[in-house]
Amino acid sequence: MTQFILHDETKRLYGKSICRETAIPEKGVLIIAPSHRLGLSAARIIEEKFHSKGLNAKVLEDPTRDILISCGQPAIVLGNLSNSKCVEYMYYKYLCMTDLSYPGRGGYNIRTLTDPFATGYNVLHIGYSDDAGLEKGVQAFIRKTDNPLPYMNEVEYEELPYSESYLKDVRHAKVPEKIDLVPSIHTSQWHVTGLLAYVTGDLKIMETYFEGWHKMVEISKENSFLIKATHLYMTAHIEIWRLLELSGMIPDDVRLSIEKCVFDWAQSKEGVGYARNISRQKDLPSHNHTMFCAMSLIYAHDYFSKRYPELKYITDEWKQVGDDVFYVFNHNGWKPLCDDSSYSNQVTLRLVCSYSIFEDEHRFLNTSAKEVAKWIKAIIGQNAMMPSYGDGSVKSPFPTVLSAIFTHYISDGEMQWLYDRFKNLNNGQTVSLQRLFDSGVIPKEHEDMTGITRIMLDKYSYTVWEKNPKQAKQFSTTPPEGPYEDCFDKVSIRTGWDKIHDDFLLIDGLGSNGVHAYSDAMGVLDFTSKGIVWLVEENDYRWPEPENCSILTIARNGYASEVPVYALLEEQTVLDQNRYYLRMRLKNYNGTDWIREIYLIKGVCAIFHDTVICNQEGEFIINAHFRTPSKVQLWNQTAKALRRNRERCEYELRLSGYSNNNISMNVEEIPYGKRLFDYGGMYDEDEKKTGNKTTKADIMWESRYHDKDVVVSSITSMSSSYMKEGDKLSLTHIVQPAKQDEASITPKFEGKALVIFYAGKEDRLPLSHIGNCCSTQEKASCKSHVNKVKIHNECTFDRKICTLSAMEDNQTACALEGGKVVLTDHGNILWELSFEGSIHVMEYGKPEKLLIIGHGHNKLSAVDLKGQLVWETRTTRIPTLYDSWELAYPQIVSIRTVETKDGLYILTGAGDNQVRVYDTKGKMHHAFYIYATVPDILEWIDVDHDGEPEVLASGKVDSAYGMFYSHTITGKPKRDVRTGFWLNTIQSHRLVTEGDKHILVCGMKYQENFKVVSIEKDGVKTEFDKRLGGIVKAVEIKEDHSEVYAGTSKGSVMAFDRKGNQVWSVYVEDSVNKLYRKQDNTICVVCEYGRISAIDRDGNIISTGNLPGVSHSFKVEDKIYIACDQKLFSI
Repeated sequence: MTQFILHDETKRLYGKSICRETAIPEKGVLIIAPSHRLGLSAARIIEEKFHSKGLNAKVLEDPTRDILISCGQPAIVLGNLSNSKCVEYMYYKYLCMTDLSYPGRGGYNIRTLTDPFATGYNVLHIGYSDDAGLEKGVQAFIRKTDNPLPYMNEVEYEELPYSESYLKDVRHAKVPEKIDLVPSIHTSQWHVTGLLAYVTGDLKIMETYFEGWHKMVEISKENSFLIKATHLYMTAHIEIWRLLELSGMIPDDVRLSIEKCVFDWAQSKEGVGYARNISRQKDLPSHNHTMFCAMSLIYAHDYFSKRYPELKYITDEWKQVGDDVFYVFNHNGWKPLCDDSSYSNQVTLRLVCSYSIFEDEHRFLNTSAKEVAKWIKAIIGQNAMMPSYGDGSVKSPFPTVLSAIFTHYISDGEMQWLYDRFKNLNNGQTVSLQRLFDSGVIPKEHEDMTGITRIMLDKYSYTVWEKNPKQAKQFSTTPPEGPYEDCFDKVSIRTGWDKIHDDFLLIDGLGSNGVHAYSDAMGVLDFTSKGIVWLVEENDYRWPEPENCSILTIARNGYASEVPVYALLEEQTVLDQNRYYLRMRLKNYNGTDWIREIYLIKGVCAIFHDTVICNQEGEFIINAHFRTPSKVQLWNQTAKALRRNRERCEYELRLSGYSNNNISMNVEEIPYGKRLFDYGGMYDEDEKKTGNKTTKADIMWESRYHDKDVVVSSITSMSSSYMKEGDKLSLTHIVQPAKQDEASITPKFEGKALVIFYAGKEDRLPLSHIGNCCSTQEKASCKSHVNKVKIHNECTFDRKICTLSAMEDNQTACALEGGKVVLTDHGNILWELSFEGSIHVMEYGKPEKLLIIGHGHNKLSAVDLKGQLVWETRTTRIPTLYDSWELAYPQIVSIRTVETKDGLYILTGAGDNQVRVYDTKGKMHHAFYIYATVPDILEWIDVDHDGEPEVLASGKVDSAYGMFYSHTITGKPKRDVRTGFWLNTIQSHRLVTEGDKHILVCGMKYQENFKVVSIEKDGVKTEFDKRLGGIVKAVEIKEDHSEVYAGTSKGSVMAFDRKGNQVWSVYVEDSVNKLYRKQDNTICVVCEYGRISAIDRDGNIISTGNLPGVSHSFKVEDKIYIACDQKLFSI
């Protein structure tokens, strides 16, 4: 047998052989019976069989687990999770999966465990789920009884508790061709084939499993850590490997090389080296990344400390580091660092439970697990799913693992009832291949989880600001503004559990802008009525900014602030069985206090009355944001949407806005599914041509919201006013789900009360705060006489304009819907040409006089100035580690022609996260990966001042980070230019050269969202940054570089000098789309909803105009072209 050196420093040989056969010593064998009568009888039958062969055997009736780790002889264990303490221990240690669901009705498993407890003896397990399985299993075992007992790995089942479609997907999993993708558990399910072989007994499936490990071993020879980020993946690998290894299922010519790979990884910088230092902080829960790593180390320690006790001096550190990572949860903590609805309970808490069930003391499960159970029961939606907030995803609708573990371990029948309810309401949704913890706990309907339920903060979330302020800032951006007793994690109102006739409202009290969670304190996470979810958060990775939470955003004098994290609950009252009231406060929010008062009237409406009290005077722009999972139309000041519940009854959303001040409303439709669910993957050849099939996420969306259209509509009300200290501005929104023929609610304010009229009734609702200010401005931003912007209609087409490109001699190429390109000259159409698929981007290559066009799923084409096709090429998808950051196809999204010392080249950014380099004949020369980014922004500058320009690539729409990634034209990585952080992506930029440095002006989504950086030979330096209100969607720089300009989604245009001093600020009353500097140094502002403004150098609006919305625009010399639906205008 091949021997391996597991640790070079010891100079010892390891790779110990195992004995799969079980020799029966003179002392005999222990037969460990379960607690029920038939199991004891079966044990006696086995005992008699051994005696008949002249072998000693002794039956023990359901002893404690201690017998397994102390007995000096082989043991045969009968039973499952529900009826045997020893099987329960083996189950907790992930040495078996046998419970009342697996192997299921009439099924059994007989397995040899090769010395799993380091006693020197094997353990054989006869597992079953029912009496029929017990009988079959015992008979099968008796037929093989001998001395030595042969190795046994026998499984029989009638039906597995997992969906056939899911098992089929696992069975057909393939190992990625690109070897650097193999360690990732997201690129393929090859690692799960090993578990499927274990569950089914079909060893043919193991071929794929061993192929994957063969590649892992090959990588390990070069890098012990395998690839970057394996701290995230190795739990899944080691968990399954350990189960198979201790079950004797890995052949000797394979097992030792895998063993060495695991050992080396655990010692590497992605193993204990990753978690060692992070594990020492104990004032907050650990990040889920560290928990994945810790769980891997815990499993590895268990294995190697038993097989190689002489390595105790190494493996003990793994255990210590792993325990330290879970310190908070072992000491009465319950809330994860992730304050979202998916990572919190389906990643972090799942790891916590896996750890706690594995450790002998079960500290978390014996203490604060009940707090988690209470939290889950309070926030679970009326549709039996977790509301999707933060990076919570519709693909993960229920905390199945937590529910199963809590149901079993703390005998929580209510958790079982919730899970059964989820399955009943969502047919076809099954769990992945895992332990089900089915021990027969009887479901119990909830009795005390209706009315108003307030979940208090985990105390670690509160006290961290006293204990470790530096650590606190990684979790929350602002400290608490009130006592612990006034804070809360979540508060819900539930009128009952009927899926159609009861209502549910969930409000967030902790706006943790930490891991996978966003600034949403006092935000609406879910409002359900009449069996339909009407209000959601649904910001999941792509929409992290406060404007995409259901909260108020407040800009003061054009600037934003941190959204305070800790909301204070001032009052909660059940007025009667149908009416509920909440009042909460967010203190010191950008110079104000924000008070949110909520009335829920069962079956009628939810009312959100928001009052902003000024603490520091200034010009305020206040936006109230709501999000609904459907298409919406705006009728005056009411947003409307038609929806159906699961019984196909149709209702209409009516969300109406009111204010004591001016108020305007707008609606933005977000292509949620296209952005989040349609992405790449390890496609088969036929799928490469057709793209994504209907995904699990699409199915879950329809199940959750009863709508095939995967869209989210953002509804925003806006009011602006100059306010002095003590002034109040109120925004009131009535959310009424109703039949189309049902009368709308009529509101009226009388003193400090809101009176509403509905269904012939009058309801008087007292309010604590009422707005008292009116719209004024301390400083006018317009001259006394404002001219009208001169707008020219250049051309009108028969379909919508998708994108534009400037050509020679003021000619314009217009891409229209349906794949048509039209070349115009001062309104005259010179030629038109049709292409396959939609046109995504166009770029004119002037030296070669070619119009380069990216279109369809994967096409790049070039046409000449006469409209003749010169060449066409296709892109072939290159798989990546993070396919969820890709588009469904490798479509071209950006084009840049660049001059090099070798001639003209064409750079393209594509949907598969690749930048490709083509020559002017359409031949591809290079392709290189841009990390988790669809590179729709391309620049070409000498970023490191070495005399050779580099490709700078970034992503405005889909990117994990706000940064420019730098590469040579051949793909060699160079110095990156980081301007933002996780999800704070670049939305606008200008790049200019100033002497021996480059100046980058950047606008981003949130926080410090306006930056000016200097790219110099010795590095990148931030000249200044600002936190402006809204998203900085447009930037510009003065010709002499002395001033920079920013335009925001809240309608502010601001000028700064190069030291960051504000020069002027203007409010243009529309979301800014583009800024253009004219030759006379005026700034032309093109806005989202069609408003056009010209601002002079002193910050005065000198002319305005209006267009019917804006889709695209560009500037040639001093002329601006603007596309509005089917029309092309110029200014």
